[in-house]
Amino acid sequence: MSEIVYFTPIHADTKTPHQDIKELSKSSGVSAEFIDFRLIDFTTSYTNEKNPNPIELSKDKLKIFDDREFYLDPTLNIEQTYHVEYYDTRRVPKPVLPRINIGANNSLTKVVATISASRDATYETGYDNLLYEYIAKQLIRVGILIGIRDYDLRQTLTRVSSVLRIKEMIDTDYTFNVTIGVDPRPAVDSELIYRYKNKINNIDKNDKIDHAARGYVLGVVVDEIIIEYIKPKAGGNGRNVRGEFLKTQDPKEEALKEINISENIQRLEDDKTIKFIAKKAGFVSEEKGVFDIKDELEVTEVSFRQTGSIKTEMNSNVSIVIKEDDIFKDAIGSGVVVEAKEVSVKGSVAANAKVVAERVKIGGQTHAKANIKAKDAEIAVHIGYVEADEVRIDRLEGGTVVAKNVVIKSVVGGSITADKITIETLGSNCTIKALELIDVKFLRGMNNKFIIDASMMQDKGYDVEGHVKRMNEIEDKMQKMPKILEKHKHVIDSNKDSVYAIKAKIEELSKSNVIPPVTFMKKLKEYQQLVGEYNALLREYNSIKFELNDLKTELDIMQNGILSAKVVNRSNWLELNEVKFILVDPPTEVSYLTKQNEMARVMKLAKINDDGEIKYEIRKSNDLNLLPKLKEDS
Repeated sequence: MSEIVYFTPIHADTKTPHQDIKELSKSSGVSAEFIDFRLIDFTTSYTNEKNPNPIELSKDKLKIFDDREFYLDPTLNIEQTYHVEYYDTRRVPKPVLPRINIGANNSLTKVVATISASRDATYETGYDNLLYEYIAKQLIRVGILIGIRDYDLRQTLTRVSSVLRIKEMIDTDYTFNVTIGVDPRPAVDSELIYRYKNKINNIDKNDKIDHAARGYVLGVVVDEIIIEYIKPKAGGNGRNVRGEFLKTQDPKEEALKEINISENIQRLEDDKTIKFIAKKAGFVSEEKGVFDIKDELEVTEVSFRQTGSIKTEMNSNVSIVIKEDDIFKDAIGSGVVVEAKEVSVKGSVAANAKVVAERVKIGGQTHAKANIKAKDAEIAVHIGYVEADEVRIDRLEGGTVVAKNVVIKSVVGGSITADKITIETLGSNCTIKALELIDVKFLRGMNNKFIIDASMMQDKGYDVEGHVKRMNEIEDKMQKMPKILEKHKHVIDSNKDSVYAIKAKIEELSKSNVIPPVTFMKKLKEYQQLVGEYNALLREYNSIKFELNDLKTELDIMQNGILSAKVVNRSNWLELNEVKFILVDPPTEVSYLTKQNEMARVMKLAKINDDGEIKYEIRKSNDLNLLPKLKEDS
């Protein structure tokens, strides 16, 4: 068997201790895996423009590199030499250290270490130096300077060492800065930014490109920055923790071309920027090289080809007038969106077009697939969908209306849902759903549905659906709970005598200073737990019972509004028109089918108490005092 060869310890001064191990391995015949080094000491030297010959610094003089101006001198060059002892790791016990992770940022201007919590680490004298040596060797391996700009590193390692000495463990993770260089500060290039153009958003809710959204008009609000010139600014050089100088590029500079503005735009300049700010709400207009803010836009048409969609925020206060009134052309074309505070359309709105505004006026007709959303809408001929607070329509032809208050001159089919609905002339095949009032002046058709629906209280801020859902949950639970309570009570009653006997025996043994058997205590604890569960269940049962009563009372108050709701027909009824009242709880529908030439000006729902049983029926009246006043009557 060949004799084991050990490496003989030697001291050396070197700039590259890790790389030297390979050479020592070759010359000694000992595998590099068995050779390591101790960091005995190190020297730091620098040169710069003032000192072309190296200046050596002792460890206590390294604070000179904390001086930012000195450290960022472009001519500064820093070198380190390490005095080490190479040794054979098989002959020296390895200290038990915690896991230490070391990382740096991309620019290598900051190194951070984390000492992980450990129960295995073993304290020994000089443990903080062992931690420091481990970290320093990792830095040396990748060419990072040690002892420079390391600030509180030594104090942190001393604190970790003290924790290990006192607690015999490292109780938590410790993360700290090892060394910090200086980050370079990028230069700021000059740039002219048309900020109002950045508001163009042509990505739809499905993350697809909306080719109609081309920013034909871009709305702005008061004090909004519409154009900004960023002045060039020099950056700041840096230096990383290897001592390498990080030079910043000079800023790119382009002279600002003159920007002409109207009195509606303010110019503000400081040492960083020149800002052009809107003094009024509207949209940005550029005509003949002059930027202005306008609040009214007139276009002949809005179409995919000519303008694309026109979208402005409501608070931009923009009014749009679309002048095309040819009945053979669309004022708003297919697939585009018009969004502004006010939209006035002389002509018609095509399929898949959408109009969003506080106030909308349409002089033509809406296509069956057109969508209108507003606070106040006025439409000549409506075939599409409209949703608003107030709606006035000359003629409804199969379209859909969802609103609070609706006034329509003529209806030829369609669907209307609102709190209050007033119709001058009603044809056939229309579904009319209201919360408070349906008022028809002239009925001229059949197959209409007049519906007063209490569930619409939900739209008034009442959570009808939530009340009903919670009531159903409570009722389901209350059906099951009596059986559970009875089962618990039976067990309690049947074990009461034996438990009292055990309790008395425990008291007797306690007086005699005798520890009661474990089985006694267990039995008593189980019984007390069962009684506690029973009492908790009983409290819950009583609580949800009271809650159910409260919910029923609240729902009853909500639904009582339906008793004052009216269906009014100021003319004679025609046959096959249905009048229906819908209640939520209990789910009840009361309906009536009208007769030819029947005279019943007002229909209301009545609540009847029939020997304790609540019933509902529709009551008819010709009392003129019940008729709502029309505008022409007042």
